[in-house]
Parts: sequence; structure tokens; C-alpha cells
Amino acid sequence: MAKMELSACKQCGKERLIQRSYMLKSWFTGLCRDCSRRSRAGEKNPMWKEGKYRTAQGYIDIRLYPDDPYFPMTSKHWHYCREHRYKMAQSLGRCLTSKEGVHHKNGIRDDNRIENLELMVRTQNRGEVTCPHCRRTFWVM
Repeated sequence: MAKMELSACKQCGKERLIQRSYMLKSWFTGLCRDCSRRSRAGEKNPMWKEGKYRTAQGYIDIRLYPDDPYFPMTSKHWHYCREHRYKMAQSLGRCLTSKEGVHHKNGIRDDNRIENLELMVRTQNRGEVTCPHCRRTFWVM
């Protein structure tokens, strides 16, 4: 039977039972589970990739924070936005609406240079255009 010891969290003071052998390990921080998670969240995490990740579809998503003026364009729960939409919004100086789409001219989804991006507006009463690269149909202004 493992010997258990009462230990207090170094940050919040919450007491819990811990195996004595764990306290001797090099990875033991002395923090409770909640404090440990908070201490390694976001930029403090060793796996942090500057708030960017590649989606399965090949797009790049970036993390935005509430103080960013383009924060309303993020998803409701995770606060991520597609990088090509963010860059187009920055070049226009305003947030994009849900009816506005951003198209990659060369068809490469992670090539987010502003000269490769084109703003497309989805309105029914305008002309339709089919992209030669991805065969998607867009309504243009």
C-alpha cells in the first residue's frame, strides 16, 4: 500500500492527499490540478504555437482576444478566426459580415498574402463566378 501524505497546493492552499513517492519526483510541482492547468494555459504552455493551428481542410485558424477590434468575427466558444478572413478585415479596416467570403486566388488555402485574397459577397441578385482552381461558385459585386 502506497503511503499517502496531506499536501497543500503552493498557489491556492487547497489540501489533498498525495502519494509520498510522487512528492520526490522531478515533475512534481506542488500545485493542485486546477492551478496546474491554469499555470500552463495559453502562452505559458510549452506546446503553444503563437495561437495558430492548421485545420483539417488546410486553413489556418488564429486565436483572437476580447480586446482585439476583430473579435466579433471569432467563433462563439473557442474564439478562433480564419487567418485569411482576419487579414482581409485588417486591410478593409472593419469586421467582415457573414455574407462576405474571402477567396484564395491561387487555390492554396494557407497562402494568406493580401495580394492572393479576394473579397466575395454572397448576394443572390448579382452575377455568379466559378473559380477555375477550386470550382466553387461565388456571387460577386
